[in-house]
Amino acid sequence: MSITGQILEAIASNLTLLAVLIALLIVIVVIGRTITKVKTSGTAAKMAEIGLDSKKLEIMSKRMYLEGLKNASIVLTDNEKKKIDSVRADNAVLSRKTLAMMDEVEERTNRLERGADLGRLSRTLDKIKRYESAMFKNIGGR
Repeated sequence: MSITGQILEAIASNLTLLAVLIALLIVIVVIGRTITKVKTSGTAAKMAEIGLDSKKLEIMSKRMYLEGLKNASIVLTDNEKKKIDSVRADNAVLSRKTLAMMDEVEERTNRLERGADLGRLSRTLDKIKRYESAMFKNIGGR
C-alpha cells in the first residue's frame, strides 16, 4: 500500500471525527457571532438613547434661550426695577451673612476638633504615666 492510500484510509476512518470537529467549529463561530451581536445591539441602543437625550437637551437649551430673549424684550417700569433691585440687595446681604456664619461655624468646628484632640491626647498621656509608674515603681530610682 502506498502512502497516499494510507492517508486516504486514515481520512476515511476518521471522517466522522473530522465531521464532528467541523460542526463543533461552526457552532462555536455562530455562538461567538451571536454574543457579539447581542452586546453590540445593547451598546447601539444605549448610544441611540444618549443621542436622544442630547437632542432633548439641545432643544431645551434653544427653548430657554428664546424664552430669555422674549423676556429681555419686556420693558420694566421704574417701580418694578426698584423692587427687583431691592430683592437683589437683600440677596447680597443674605449671601454675605450666610458666608460669615459658615466661616464662624467652620472655625468653631475646628476649635472643637482641636479641643477633643487635646483632651484625648491628655488622657492618653495620663494613662502612659500611670503605666510607667506601675511598671517602673519596682525598679530603683524611678
